Amino acid sequence: MRLPPSTPHPELNALIEQAMARPPMTPAELQAQRISFAFGNLPKGSTASREEVAAADYAKYGNLAAMEARLADAEALAEALRFVDETFRNLGWHAKWEVTTAALEKWRAGK
Repeated sequence: MRLPPSTPHPELNALIEQAMARPPMTPAELQAQRISFAFGNLPKGSTASREEVAAADYAKYGNLAAMEARLADAEALAEALRFVDETFRNLGWHAKWEVTTAALEKWRAGK
């Protein structure tokens, strides 16, 4: 037995399209959502605070907001190193260019 075709839901389809067009959430946003969901779904009578739920989340997954900030710092450092590297190369400062190139390669290897 086949189900009859569903009736069109243009408002629902528009909302789904709108949700699909949003940029993906950052790790910090996902962490905040996870903490909020866990806190909101604690059993009745639970005495756990939101901070305790967050601490448990950080213990399990780490502080993703801090990791994101460190990543942004690392990307800014890499950009600065690329700029210095290019500048030294253009100025003909070969010894310094070799140092910055080595630093960039070391950073890339650890990425």
